[in-house]
Amino acid sequence: MGKNEVTSKMVDEIIRYGTLGLTVGAALLAPNIMIALDKPLKRLYRHLDNNERERELRRIMYYMKERGYLVGKYEHGLQLTDKARARLLKSDSELSATPQQVWDGWWRVIIYDIPEEHKSARQMLQTKLRDYGCYILQRSVYVTPFPCLEDINTMAARCEVDEFVTYFEAKNLANDKAMLRLFKKKYPTTIFQ
Repeated sequence: MGKNEVTSKMVDEIIRYGTLGLTVGAALLAPNIMIALDKPLKRLYRHLDNNERERELRRIMYYMKERGYLVGKYEHGLQLTDKARARLLKSDSELSATPQQVWDGWWRVIIYDIPEEHKSARQMLQTKLRDYGCYILQRSVYVTPFPCLEDINTMAARCEVDEFVTYFEAKNLANDKAMLRLFKKKYPTTIFQ
């Protein structure tokens, strides 16, 4: 992954945290931004030590301010701009199921067991799964006929619940006739066998 791609992913993470109500402000002086962004920082900058990660975060915050994603003063707190919110909406809308011309006969099943203390993240994930085109098989179990492992991992990571989400593929489902009817209606150009 190139430096521009990593910077872009970090910008998206910071915007996401900002929209979740976390302080993206005076954070360069306080440790809370480093704590809040610890997981994405470690994932994207695992080759750097803590000081280098903090330096890289400062660089990204400066980049975001220069590009118009953040406004305000570091001492008084930074705020996300409409441009930042538009970027977030665009990045979320890029995730969509890619229907196959001919279904391969495999069901993609997404299950999760997200603790109550992560209720808002669970609700966000549920909304994303429905918007993506998944159907509820039963509580905490969603299904889709199309390959989507990377998108599901991205959704779970964005909601910060990836450790509670499992994805697997199954050849047979007990009530697959009902599911096939639903998906045939939703994706009329796909041939379901």
